[in-house]
Amino acid sequence: MGEQKYDYKAVGERIRHRRMELNLTQAELAEKISRVPKYCADIERGYCGMSIETLLAFCKALEVSPTTLLLGEPVVDFDTTDVTAQIITALPECSDEQKQSILQTIRLFTKLRR
Repeated sequence: MGEQKYDYKAVGERIRHRRMELNLTQAELAEKISRVPKYCADIERGYCGMSIETLLAFCKALEVSPTTLLLGEPVVDFDTTDVTAQIITALPECSDEQKQSILQTIRLFTKLRR
């Protein structure tokens, strides 16, 4: 399996896109993650990376999973989609490794939404 790199620019674009979907300004997002607006701007432009703690803060503020920001996986709308049924339907096609990743993501996302 090929090595994946942390693509600052792609992550920043995803953050900007989601921020705009939620009608947040950079200043509002910065306040939500306890950072200065310039830092959010630098992240969105792909000028720098971020710590895991900051990534999790972005995820909570933007209501997305880390895989959405890091890998570009689609945002799941939990209010209108029967996510449980989709997961159950997809599980038989998943490898054991994928099932472990799904479980870890669910646990992480559950913690973020508290």
